[in-house]
Amino acid sequence: MGLKSVFKSSAKKSFDVWNWFGYQRFKFEIQGLLRLLKSLFSRFSAGKSNAETFEQAMTRQGLTEADLKKRIRLAKQLYVFFLVGALAMVYYTFVQFSHGFIANGFFCILLTALLAVYGFREHFYSYQIRKRQLGCRYRDWFKDTIKRG
Repeated sequence: MGLKSVFKSSAKKSFDVWNWFGYQRFKFEIQGLLRLLKSLFSRFSAGKSNAETFEQAMTRQGLTEADLKKRIRLAKQLYVFFLVGALAMVYYTFVQFSHGFIANGFFCILLTALLAVYGFREHFYSYQIRKRQLGCRYRDWFKDTIKRG
């Protein structure tokens, strides 16, 4: 019986296909990814509303009116910087494509999109501070900023 159990356990360890392919690690990674996606989408559900007002957030963080004005000025400087960077990258993208560097051109498109998103983020932050409202929607920003006039 002893020899049979030794062969059985060694054969089981040697021919464990699930461990060869790293099934447990793969399963752990997939579960982590699913937890991450679930937390991302459950955090911003439409049914939830932020109970904290802008003034309460100001007192909680210890911000003054001067701090808010500095933050608005900084946000404006940043979104102008990102806008200029995005426009420069658009020009550089055309240069790359015109010289036949296709992969570089697509990389420049990604960088342009990244700069544009960062610029939008800073503009949206300054919009929320100017409106003195937490949790503004993109639709409100679009209506007040783009469709103005």
